[in-house]
Amino acid sequence: MKGASYMPNLLFRTAVLAAVAAAVFLSTALPSSPPLARAASIKDGAFVPPVQIYAPALDQVVRTLPNTRDIRRSAETWLAAAGGLSPRLRIQEESRLVLRISMHPPLPVSKAGLIFHCRELFLLVPLPETKENPQLLAFSTGDGTYIFECTWETLRPFWKQYGLEDLSYH
Repeated sequence: MKGASYMPNLLFRTAVLAAVAAAVFLSTALPSSPPLARAASIKDGAFVPPVQIYAPALDQVVRTLPNTRDIRRSAETWLAAAGGLSPRLRIQEESRLVLRISMHPPLPVSKAGLIFHCRELFLLVPLPETKENPQLLAFSTGDGTYIFECTWETLRPFWKQYGLEDLSYH
């Protein structure tokens, strides 16, 4: 029964990726740094962390952006346009950049037969030479983790708007 063994394997791989993503950002977040503090915002009395752009090859956050309504709308567009759940799980050196976007309030998502509220979204951007599409790693308020396929066509307007084409990643 291929279907019965596939789901536990997917859940295990998802848990591993979630742990790696959390370790990467917990080890690189610099809450006391002035750029990070300036990029953070307060929404409805709650602290909203800035958008962090992490380069795995450099092992550092290479840019922070204010977590604006426009950025969260872009993330909502990515999720709406995303295909089904992704079977691929990659981070570390195989990712060019990883964007971390906190969603406040959590974003309601109904996708691929799932219904959840996304509290945090990671955009996993592959290296150009891999010719692979980006992925969306969504963390729900119920501690679920979901990975969706994204396309460059969906991402390109955001990429250009924030000048990420030439951002150093190695």
